[in-house]
Amino acid sequence: MLQIVPYRLGMFLKQNVIDKLTLCGNTGKSQNVDVFLQNDEHYTTMIGLKWNEFCIGNNFRAAFTYRFKFSTTNLSVCHVFRDAPFSYEEMTYE
Repeated sequence: MLQIVPYRLGMFLKQNVIDKLTLCGNTGKSQNVDVFLQNDEHYTTMIGLKWNEFCIGNNFRAAFTYRFKFSTTNLSVCHVFRDAPFSYEEMTYE
């Protein structure tokens, strides 16, 4: 199942024309996912089928929000961190 990403993350992916991501987690597990634009009025951004596998492999749960931290040397590499439950979406850049 494709996962719709938060607005700010979607805008970042669209503006930087990123169509593939390597997601890296705290457990050392990584997952390659494709980035899709839905053909709707907003060009909704979604990430690929492997997102669920990445979440399971990194013990992510639905009640948590996640921080996406991109490398400045390679924007297709993204470290994903779990925040405390019910915190706000935040993106940072290194």
